[in-house]
Amino acid sequence: MRPGRRIYRDVSDPTVLVKCADCPWWFALRFSMHDAYLAGEAHEVTMHDVEPARAARARMLYESRKHA
Repeated sequence: MRPGRRIYRDVSDPTVLVKCADCPWWFALRFSMHDAYLAGEAHEVTMHDVEPARAARARMLYESRKHA
């Protein structure tokens, strides 16, 4: 996990485990990176009052790198 990051992902074929550094009890299991990013975004918005546009930054960066 990178310093300063709340949401982190553990990629293991075929799943992606999504966890929150501030909420050790919360996790999500997804089958694609896109869905994993969406799960992390939803958690940040609903549980940590992060603005949706700010929560989406990591996914948008990932998608721009993927398609570059």
